[in-house]
Amino acid sequence: LSFCRKQKRTVRIMDSLSVICSCQGEAVQSNQNDITEVLLEDTPTINALMVPVRLEDDVAEVKYNGNDWASVEELAQLSLDEDNFASYNYLLASIDLCSEVSY
Repeated sequence: LSFCRKQKRTVRIMDSLSVICSCQGEAVQSNQNDITEVLLEDTPTINALMVPVRLEDDVAEVKYNGNDWASVEELAQLSLDEDNFASYNYLLASIDLCSEVSY
């Protein structure tokens, strides 16, 4: 994960972490535990890899461009306009990773 912290946020990083959480449809609990521990307890990893999410007036919002918050719908449009959906796809891959570690 230290290697991942040094990389730009990409879907590939999240997908790689997701892949090692299960094998042929079966959970690999030790890998899930390791990834969960680092993603939830290691501040540098949290800051580098995780997308901050909050619920504001019953609307899910994500932190975008450092300090700005946007609804998921707004993020999709911003991401389309600014980075060809890279930020939006990263959010989706992050959600997928969270589901894999809880599988």
